[in-house]
Amino acid sequence: MLAGRRFFAIFVGLFSSITPPSTVWLKLDGDRAPAQRQNASTDYYGNVADAYFKVAELKGESLHIAQEPAGIVPACCVADVKLIPLTEAEIEGLRADRSQKTHGKLAATCDTTFIRARRPTTVEEILTEVEVLRDTDFDTFIPDAPWGGDKVWYPSKYGTIAGLEMDDFAETCHRNSAEAARELARKNINPMKVLIDGAHDMGIKVHVGVRAAGWTWAEPFSDFLGDALLSAASGMALCGSGRRAGRPHELGGSRGTETFDRGLG
Repeated sequence: MLAGRRFFAIFVGLFSSITPPSTVWLKLDGDRAPAQRQNASTDYYGNVADAYFKVAELKGESLHIAQEPAGIVPACCVADVKLIPLTEAEIEGLRADRSQKTHGKLAATCDTTFIRARRPTTVEEILTEVEVLRDTDFDTFIPDAPWGGDKVWYPSKYGTIAGLEMDDFAETCHRNSAEAARELARKNINPMKVLIDGAHDMGIKVHVGVRAAGWTWAEPFSDFLGDALLSAASGMALCGSGRRAGRPHELGGSRGTETFDRGLG
């Protein structure tokens, strides 16, 4: 439990060795989601760096410290926690900065690769991606649909969840992505909606990005990143010369829109 009833800047000392990074999840009682902080330095074969967590008015809350819960799990080595009290002038400046809306015009993008690295399976683990925008000058959030083409990471009548029916993967990140999507679907959690709602809860606008390319990929990833609809269409279509069109990855790799046009030409 942290000492309280005043504003503090909270820092956490993270130890990192010659095999970085050291990554920690931090959360105060009442926070919607944890924040991720990291020390990736290899100086001196081992070092401690202070990672800024946040400024908060503490009232006896507990600080929750955790390691990355799933996916590609790095080390988590916490050396200390420091509380630096703010002066009255600093508190007034903080309140004034958080209340104004005139210069909060930054936009943040998220290509949703965190599903491959972290394998999130809960609402809280997904919200971590947008929690970093709280009390900042960002007013726009642009999450991309994963992978590209028609790929989604939630059950859809029209989109494809990459690797949903697979059990043998060429890369660990592909397994993480597919297993996370399966578990989220089983729990009826739509991760894109979670990101959108989380940003809206902070008053941040959201524009979802879609990669027009990326319908498929070269071997050995065509099974994971391929698309049944495009494969069927390009296999049935005839090229302009009258030859049968090849498999999508033979017609231009990941250049999805060009592949689609030529495949149906």
